Amino acid sequence: MFRGDREIAFAAVQHNGLALVFATEELKGDREIVLAAVRQVGRALRSAKEELRGDREFVRPAVQQLGFALQFPTEELRGDHEIVHLPPLCRRSSSTSSSSEGWRPVVSDDPW
Repeated sequence: MFRGDREIAFAAVQHNGLALVFATEELKGDREIVLAAVRQVGRALRSAKEELRGDREFVRPAVQQLGFALQFPTEELRGDHEIVHLPPLCRRSSSTSSSSEGWRPVVSDDPW
């Protein structure tokens, strides 16, 4: 299978961060792959190795991308004031034109 191939795993998580769930345990601890995954889909933090789920560098973009991802860091970071109060990133609204008016803050914590 391709799940242990670093290049394929990296390309997969860049396309869909949730692909991290199919990576080997070793790749779930690969800093570059996990960071690409959580930047793409905050929920990917759930599949990362525990040491990365306790690292602000990975938790911050995951929680900003999806507030719902706050349930996946280590217990220590789930209670961290800075992490809990991170502002959401902005997302382009699909119902608007390509102008700057299409940007809106992410307000939904919908896990799906």
